[in-house]
Parts: sequence; C-alpha cells; structure tokens
Amino acid sequence: MMSFSPCGGYLAVGTHTSEITIYSVHENYKINGMLKGHSSYINGIDWGIDSMNLRSNDGAYELLFWDIEKMVQDKSGMTSMKGVQWDSHSCKISYNTIGMFPPSEDYTHINSVAVSNSGNYLINGDDWGLVNIYNNPVPNDQ
Repeated sequence: MMSFSPCGGYLAVGTHTSEITIYSVHENYKINGMLKGHSSYINGIDWGIDSMNLRSNDGAYELLFWDIEKMVQDKSGMTSMKGVQWDSHSCKISYNTIGMFPPSEDYTHINSVAVSNSGNYLINGDDWGLVNIYNNPVPNDQ
C-alpha cells in the first residue's frame, strides 16, 4: 500500500513489516521518517487534505492516526482527528465505514472502499463480488 500526499511532497509506503515509511518527494525520495506502531501488515493509508495527518489500517483491523510533522503516532487520534477531512479513502476501517460491516461477517468480508466525488456516498466491494452503496457516513444500524 502506498499513497502520495495531497501536496505532492510526501510518499507514504506501508510494508508487510508493520511500518509506514515516509519519503520526501522533493528530496529525491529521501526517507523522511518511519511510523511504527501497527501489529500487522499495512493495508490502508489515507492522507488528511493538509498533508499533516495520516490514518492507516492493518491486517489486525487497527485504525491508527499519525502526526506527520512530528513523525509520531497520535494516540488520541480517535478524538483529535475526528474532524479531519481525508484526501483519500482506502482505509476499510474508519469512522465513516464502521456501519457497513454485516454483523455475521468479520472485517475480511469487505475488500475495498471508495468515496464518491461528492463525498455523499461510500462504496465497497465484498467477497461475493458485489458493489454496495451506502450514505456516507454509514450509520451503525445498516
């Protein structure tokens, strides 16, 4: 999993060793920092629109938040980043998606997510090959 920041200055690369490497694009892809804290491989990376925040998912279904300026995990991210506008939406597990998981299925049932250009709809692809459309955010009672 990898993603360029909205400003074009950074590239975040998630690894199977549970780390996210941040590269500085304008410095010939020099390593700018390493984000460590996940307990499994990285499978989702989203940038905040200001390129200063990152959220990420891993194979253990964790949702972690990162302060890119300090290159540290924001352990209060569940509350401190609740109002952040995200430039991308590759994280299957987030505030907006939690209601899309069927009660009888685990988190592996959903394979990918996307948000419409308007931001009004969240779309996912599942194990049965279906594309499901929800209001964004997805209410917990769906």
